[in-house]
Amino acid sequence: MARIKWTEITSEDVIEAIKIFNNSNIDFPEAKSTFLVYNEKKYPAKHIRGMAYKVHFGEEISKADFQGGQETVRFFEKLGFKIEYNHKNVDTHPVKTSKKTIIEKKQDNPKVIEDEINNLSKTKNVEKYEKISIPVKGVIEQKNSLQLLLNKICEGDIVCEKTYSWMKTPADITGVYEKLYQGLSSYRGNKNFAKKNITLRCDFVCESKKLIIEYDERQHFSEARRVSLISYSDIELNYDKELWIKACKDVQAKDNYPKDRDEVRAYYDSIRDIEAAKHGYTLIRIMHGQFDFKKPDAMDYLIKVIETQCGIKSKSENETRVTQTTLPFAQKQSVKVGLYFQTDDMGNKTEYEKAMKLVKDSDIDILVFPEFSYFPFVSEMRNSDFLSKQEADLLHKKTIELSKEIGRAVVIC
Repeated sequence: MARIKWTEITSEDVIEAIKIFNNSNIDFPEAKSTFLVYNEKKYPAKHIRGMAYKVHFGEEISKADFQGGQETVRFFEKLGFKIEYNHKNVDTHPVKTSKKTIIEKKQDNPKVIEDEINNLSKTKNVEKYEKISIPVKGVIEQKNSLQLLLNKICEGDIVCEKTYSWMKTPADITGVYEKLYQGLSSYRGNKNFAKKNITLRCDFVCESKKLIIEYDERQHFSEARRVSLISYSDIELNYDKELWIKACKDVQAKDNYPKDRDEVRAYYDSIRDIEAAKHGYTLIRIMHGQFDFKKPDAMDYLIKVIETQCGIKSKSENETRVTQTTLPFAQKQSVKVGLYFQTDDMGNKTEYEKAMKLVKDSDIDILVFPEFSYFPFVSEMRNSDFLSKQEADLLHKKTIELSKEIGRAVVIC
């Protein structure tokens, strides 16, 4: 989808959206934590934001294409509206306790899924964890920190949002996908989530070691995802599947707009698991809130995760080992590249300054601002005529100044 130009939407668009909302007889979804307050009445903020988009641009937008929570809060506050944001950030991490099966005997799933549950509980002694709560806040900061660490560990061989010709939804529901589709479609009766030939992106990829790292935020831990995980028990996974099942059961995330959003997300995550295994890639999943990647010992933690899940062998020893000095990801003579994620419609200068401090303290060689990312002169870049030498020279000068300020080479897309 093309970039959403939130900055073009006005307060008048929002007010018109509220009028449409008030005059509609449609059963709109209830807000969970973020409310727009207008004329002493509360409205579902993310839903009104989507309606304001339609008012301005004349076309529908899926809630899956933009974030709620704090991003939606910032959007309305910039337009001068009052917002109530009630979500509590409970940073509770899973802690192992006594061994016990986590699959309950009573199941609401179809028979085919129930059989898999029973087989799983009979053949494997599953560890129980304390109740898992996944925070909503801090996702961008954690992913930025994780990316910097991965670039250090992988000697710069990290690509974000990578796609493959084979990482796509199947054209035909056969083999392992039959059981997956049956389970998800029987969950709530939604049948249209399995779109064909949709290309899927991977969060982080180290191609030289055929390693994929997926960062799972709270919305990935739904009942639909639990059902899907149980459906492909024969696929060998490189993360703690039982922990993920338990987290889905505890968190019970719900995103019902559109009505099959949970099934779609679970289906896509399952395909990443299945296709990565099929094509010889190691896929690691990291649960948001499981570890703070801004902590001093984050490098050691991440190396241990990769060591445990990947079985990477060092050059000098015939054993599974990953260390900062023996990682065989690339030659020592390499270029380390960092990416800055924050989109320009957020325009959060404070977060930008924090990120640049991290860059200054890192050992990356080049900082890349991908398309649609925020930087101090992004509006000038967007409105410039690149065929004009005068304007191009001015932007070049500003880019050089930015490079000197952070002490790194800079690429702006």
